[in-house]
Amino acid sequence: MQFRLPLRLYLVFKRYRHALTLGVRAIVLDENRRVLLIKHSYVGGWHFPGGGIEPRETVGEALARELEEES
Repeated sequence: MQFRLPLRLYLVFKRYRHALTLGVRAIVLDENRRVLLIKHSYVGGWHFPGGGIEPRETVGEALARELEEES
């Protein structure tokens, strides 16, 4: 029974360790200072454009890719 607690702690740690996702968001204004907002199908409400950062991708690269995907 002594191994159960450390095993449970390990499983919880492993679950949350892989749950971390880094992301980027941008405030995009047009020439009339209107704000670009995105309405996703998988989450409610309106959001600034953005998304997750891929492995070995810089923040700038991720933001450029996400903005290109949204256009």
